[in-house]
Amino acid sequence: MGLTVSTNMGVPDVHDARDLPREVLALQATSPATFAVTALDGHRFAWVKPAGPAGPEQLIVADPATLQSWMKDEWKIGSVTGWPDTIGQLLGPEAMANTRSAEQHQRLRQLFSPMLRDDSMARMLPKIQGSVQRYMREWAAKGTVPAYTETLTLVFDVLVNQAMQLDWPDADIKKYAVLFEVWNQGFTPSTADPRWAKGMEARKELVARFRSAVSDPRLLPGSIPATLRDEYCAESDVVTDNLIMVLFAGFETSTSLTVRLLYELAKHPDALQKLRAEQQAVAAKYGPTLGLKALGAMTYTEAAISEALRLGQMVANVPRVATKAIETPRAPPVPAGCPFSASWAGQSVLDPAVQGSTTAFNPDRWLDKRNKASLKLHQTPFGYGTHSCLGWRIARAVAAAVAQELALAYELSAETDAAWDDFPTGSRPANELPLSLKPLAASAQ
Repeated sequence: MGLTVSTNMGVPDVHDARDLPREVLALQATSPATFAVTALDGHRFAWVKPAGPAGPEQLIVADPATLQSWMKDEWKIGSVTGWPDTIGQLLGPEAMANTRSAEQHQRLRQLFSPMLRDDSMARMLPKIQGSVQRYMREWAAKGTVPAYTETLTLVFDVLVNQAMQLDWPDADIKKYAVLFEVWNQGFTPSTADPRWAKGMEARKELVARFRSAVSDPRLLPGSIPATLRDEYCAESDVVTDNLIMVLFAGFETSTSLTVRLLYELAKHPDALQKLRAEQQAVAAKYGPTLGLKALGAMTYTEAAISEALRLGQMVANVPRVATKAIETPRAPPVPAGCPFSASWAGQSVLDPAVQGSTTAFNPDRWLDKRNKASLKLHQTPFGYGTHSCLGWRIARAVAAAVAQELALAYELSAETDAAWDDFPTGSRPANELPLSLKPLAASAQ
């Protein structure tokens, strides 16, 4: 394998990965995070060839300073989304994550901004907590459950009934959570893959259900669906494409994070005990209802969530296309028309704060003040800039509520001997993480 490495005299640190084996190139479609990290091989940039039919070479970027410079104002530098056509069709042409119009993207992001506001989170947190408590009671009653599938339903419920405020009944939540996972599994690069066709069929049913929801006179004024309807009209594809996008922003990301946290806590009982002690202290000070002040006091819990995010990158790789030549001091020149990708997973492993323990679960690294600047620079699991994930606060809130309920009410055991598979928005355990919850003895609570 050819290799050019230099960080002197302003020459970028570029890895020539254009002769990777075919089996590694195939990972571009199935395991994008693994592929990017493999291609980068510890460097900040890598040139690779496409996995499929002949096409332009691609640049993978894992240099934090370059990515922050590009992503905070990518419309001006000449960067647009570069999703495969299959994913573009699943999202819908009017979805915010898919649009190449800077003006439309900015307007939609403004409409979705309540998802990130403190007042919205203050409204949602007790309801998220209530949903988590109800679902975890059901898990405990069932015995051993597949944590991934069960958490998907919980997260779908939170997104539809708390983030969107649609008030769907349990029967609809269960039905459409399954349907949305079929849609989610359609994220493949080829129309020949039967999962893509099934995903497109699932999309039709989802569009019909959302169109019915936004036409309902009982739709809550000021909710995200009502805001979109009032801006574009109930029949507009902009409305349905972007309601699907809200699910896309939170569904797999929240599920992957929560299940990864459960997995790591099951493997590390010492971390669970630290979390349990913190949650007992927080509950004693702030009471039983989850709010912003209680959330802000969960320093170890938030560190554990950040460490789970680092190990299971949510938005690991984001494809882009250069609309014009891009030249910046730290990066190799990118010609017009060149595909490139922002590898948040690639920059994560370059973090000095994780060197020597890249695969180790260590929440304490986030509490060490010496690591603060490095972690902030290198760890951006939800992306950065104009296309960062809008669902990040909801994902962290669900994980925090699960951690709280686990710490205060349950003992945990899980089958943790499983590999984790990459996914475009997160990762999942191959065994679905069979998990058992048992109520804590009264004396231990």
